[in-house]
Amino acid sequence: MAETIRYKNIYDKIFIFISASIIPISIFAPVGLWIPLILSSIFCFIIEKNKKSYFLISTKIELTAILILFYVAVSLLWSINFSHGVKHFFHLCILFFSFKIMFNCCNKVKNIKPIIFTLYLSLLLS
Repeated sequence: MAETIRYKNIYDKIFIFISASIIPISIFAPVGLWIPLILSSIFCFIIEKNKKSYFLISTKIELTAILILFYVAVSLLWSINFSHGVKHFFHLCILFFSFKIMFNCCNKVKNIKPIIFTLYLSLLLS
């Protein structure tokens, strides 16, 4: 009971962090856009109790993305620069699972108005 009270609004705060940082980062350093996504998804993954839900395929879109990643992995076998391809394949896998974690966490956000206001404010200040 105490643990649920402690993590009551944590998902709201995570999405406020993302909305506050995404616009300035995209304007000043577009290459660094992955940083808030990865940090937020790691934090959401740590606090989630049911971690198996992240590894289940729940929609056809996720199945399609996994099949594309599988095709990319198989096509690396006849690639000229195997080590370069493997490095970028792992980057794509990390981004896919980060997006999947954050999409699952979107359902747990209680109040969307402060997140939209923070995103709007970050756009105005940038």
